[in-house]
Amino acid sequence: MKIATWNVNGIRAREAQLCDWLERDRPDVVCLQEIKARPDQVPERCRLTEYHAFWHGAGGYSGVSLHVRQELLQAPEFAHPHFDMETRIVHAALDNTVLASVYVPNGGKDYAAKLAFLKNLVDWVHALHAMIITPATHNVLWFIRSLLTCDALRGSAPRAGCL
Repeated sequence: MKIATWNVNGIRAREAQLCDWLERDRPDVVCLQEIKARPDQVPERCRLTEYHAFWHGAGGYSGVSLHVRQELLQAPEFAHPHFDMETRIVHAALDNTVLASVYVPNGGKDYAAKLAFLKNLVDWVHALHAMIITPATHNVLWFIRSLLTCDALRGSAPRAGCL
């Protein structure tokens, strides 16, 4: 299975590049971040018929989408967790695997909000009891991995990387 991710920094600005890339590389699953558009603002050309897609955006800020080839899944149920207040996560189940497109807050203006988002993300992953595939940047994956390995330390003295 070919899974691809891209922070497009505005779907309307990357319409041609996105469509060219998808037609050329034909990934099975596509996770887009920072689409900066409501579903009705997504360019028609980006609504590829061979994918089930969920566009989860609110306008000119953040937003994500998840696209799954129709051959992989008949009719995925797309959703987002309760803590997603800024259109930053969309996910769908594929058997015992959860595919998720995640756009983590930058933290430059509100680092505490970023840490709270990541803690909620880790708690959500634990509650799934499924394998989760979440393409993300290296530093975010490292942080999530460090939190996931801290279960045994919860309740003990604070340790670096554990919330």
